Amino acid sequence: TLSLRFVTYFSRFMLTYDTSSVNWWRDSVDTSDVLFKGANGKGLLQPRLDQFARFAASAEVGLARYPGQDGTEALLELMLRRYGDISKECLKQICFLFALLDDCQPTKQL
Repeated sequence: TLSLRFVTYFSRFMLTYDTSSVNWWRDSVDTSDVLFKGANGKGLLQPRLDQFARFAASAEVGLARYPGQDGTEALLELMLRRYGDISKECLKQICFLFALLDDCQPTKQL
């Protein structure tokens, strides 16, 4: 089982670097809330936190397909193929993500 901090960091990574996730996050803002609660967006904090929690829970379900050492290595390989060319910063974030693993760190690939 992957730790909560791994799942949370993975979710943040996806919302930053994965085009589909970024678009979903951007498009899921309820503009009526912004108009109703003001342009400062303070009224949106809790709904957005709840939305992030749901996104992270969904990510955790998907990550369950990658158990143990073999799964961790497969996940890293997949992420490097999909996101490793984006930027040096993105690659660094992938390394940070996998450094959060207590067990099953894919040290050979990193």
